[in-house]
Amino acid sequence: MAALRSALGDLRRFLFGTWLRAIFGAWFCLLMLAFAKNAVVAAKVTDHVTGLGIITCGLSTFLFWTCRSRLRRALGRWRLRPALRFVIIGGLGAAWAELIFWGYQTAFHITGVAANANLGLDLLVTMPWYLLMLALLWRAVTRHAYSYRELAFLGGAYDLCADGLLRQALGGALSVNAALLDVIALPMFIAAYSVMVLPPCALLAEETAAIRAERPPQRGRRLLYGLLPITGLLPYTAALLIVGGILWR
Repeated sequence: MAALRSALGDLRRFLFGTWLRAIFGAWFCLLMLAFAKNAVVAAKVTDHVTGLGIITCGLSTFLFWTCRSRLRRALGRWRLRPALRFVIIGGLGAAWAELIFWGYQTAFHITGVAANANLGLDLLVTMPWYLLMLALLWRAVTRHAYSYRELAFLGGAYDLCADGLLRQALGGALSVNAALLDVIALPMFIAAYSVMVLPPCALLAEETAAIRAERPPQRGRRLLYGLLPITGLLPYTAALLIVGGILWR
């Protein structure tokens, strides 16, 4: 119960700790309420599945946050290199997120929400991006310190670029209006990627801090390092350009 109260307190400070956070918190809560409504009642099955997936990912992150102290102690006996642990933990969170959306999509007999109707192909398409993203995120957090709030926002930015902009571009549906809607829906992307970004950062916080302490002080380029994982999308972008060039011949 104490862990739950602590997690609720952390969530309240994350969303409403300052007046600026309160503005974002209101925006976040309104969107989450909309997705919760879609999870229960939605005109389109796709909206229903998306709402269920977003809410489940968010709740999964909250459950992790509640149990993170126990998990950190349990993983203390894990003798792999910190960088490898970081990528594995984040990769498990990524696989869990994909399983959530694929599971709901399969249960409601639709397609188009998960990357592929076949779970194996879904993971084959998405996991290289997730693992590369996490490897680049490790590079960022071992050079600069980021708050968990900043990490959640960065995760949302990664998802906005991957499942928002790039996915729309691959589907031929990218436009200025679609991009603006993606930005407005940033809390949705934060909730979706939080389950793969926050667990490795929280569970290996001591290790990343120790590595940063051994390095010369890093000045500047903090934001650029934080956005470094987005460059993991370049192979997908290259594939898009190649396929597009072939189709337009």
